[in-house]
Amino acid sequence: MLAAHHKQVRITSTGIYLPDTVYTNEQIIERIKRTINNPEDPRLRDLDAEKITANTGINTRHYADMTREENPETAVNMSCIALNRALKRADWDVLELDFIIFATVSVGNNPGDHLIPSAACHLQQDIGAYNAMAYDLKAACSGWVYGMSQAIANIEAGLAAKGAVICTETQERGLDYSDPASCVLMGDVATATLVEKSENPDALFLHLEANSKRQLKGILRLNDANVYDDENSLTRPIFRLNGTSVYKEGIRTMSRLVKDTLQATGLSIEDVDHFIFHQANGSMLKRVAKMTGIPAEKNLMNIQKIGNTTSGTIPSVLHMFLEDGTIQRHHKVLFISFGGGLTAGALLMNI
Repeated sequence: MLAAHHKQVRITSTGIYLPDTVYTNEQIIERIKRTINNPEDPRLRDLDAEKITANTGINTRHYADMTREENPETAVNMSCIALNRALKRADWDVLELDFIIFATVSVGNNPGDHLIPSAACHLQQDIGAYNAMAYDLKAACSGWVYGMSQAIANIEAGLAAKGAVICTETQERGLDYSDPASCVLMGDVATATLVEKSENPDALFLHLEANSKRQLKGILRLNDANVYDDENSLTRPIFRLNGTSVYKEGIRTMSRLVKDTLQATGLSIEDVDHFIFHQANGSMLKRVAKMTGIPAEKNLMNIQKIGNTTSGTIPSVLHMFLEDGTIQRHHKVLFISFGGGLTAGALLMNI
């Protein structure tokens, strides 16, 4: 468990790439039906587009197409686009980057993926960030908060002045369409967040944690892609979750982190302009807001449009609401993560 106050680091710019292919709930249901291939199967009994929206808040999600001949949407290729967009907004040259931290659980999903070289090093070379150190980070849905913590630490320690936190997921290849409870949730995205040394203490509070004595590390799982079922076939990584446990623990953890952060900083709900939670489930986020007294207009969400994108949820919400003007400079934003590991974290920043 780690907590820190007042660091002179700011978010300078953001970038995003959303894959071209969009799947509606109706299209997901058709894919599930083709996979199960038995109209009498009980898994199909309550499968309905409106119910998916009511239960999860999701209407659509984007899926990466890695097989197309021109510009295949691999994790690294999408990240290059997102990072270039962020660099352009910041008016930075790529050689100004001192680090690239690549948060993902999708390494192994992409054609040609290897554990070494890392996705970060692929990206670093492809984009020409030759002055940057680069490495991957695996904290699942807490990837952005964990990655930001390391970015802040690097800058505060004097090891860097500017850098990028990349959160990219290509999860469609790891979905099991015979498991409706999990496959309807996930989407793909690439995001980039640029950070730099600030004259002001814009990082106001940071807290990280992982498992407790509750011992719930197994409620979210993604098997290793590099495991052979037999001599000839490589197992695809398959996403699994214990829905009820994740729902209850997510609400409990994220509600506690809101209260703990406000208590530690002496702030109230009214003092924080916006709250951005990991977009795990729309009804979960509404429940957290109700339990903590957060007004609906402060609880920013994009899950209805792009689904649960694991490490990409928080930075994608940040980017979209910066773009439409909802989040403005000098606003206080509290970011709360919860995800597989179990991992969790809170970051309060002046934007």
